[in-house]
Amino acid sequence: MDGVEYLGTIDKAKDTAAFVKAIQSVDLGCQLSRAELTGIAMMEFLRVGVPILATSIGGMPDVIEGGGGVLVPADISVEQLAAELHALILDTVRYDELRQSAVRRAEWASWRRAAHEVDAALTGIA
Repeated sequence: MDGVEYLGTIDKAKDTAAFVKAIQSVDLGCQLSRAELTGIAMMEFLRVGVPILATSIGGMPDVIEGGGGVLVPADISVEQLAAELHALILDTVRYDELRQSAVRRAEWASWRRAAHEVDAALTGIA
């Protein structure tokens, strides 16, 4: 269909460059899960400066509170989701702000930062 390009299977462990190129090529990373801790894919999209849309479950509100994304209810209907996406497509200023925020958050969305924070928390407990 128009606007959809099939990229096939990409093994991100073996072909990291193709994986990064693929996720950088999208306009919005989406996760419409009803049960998720944080959503590694959403962190990967933020890491390359792609804004995200995710359900308000698990740790996603914490991830998005810094900007770069939109939260929707986990029980969102198809019609409500279509309306949210349509509004985002039409409101280019809002989308550009989301994109810029995602770019600013790229460093925050790194495993190195997360590991340092976990280490600091564990060191503080010991």
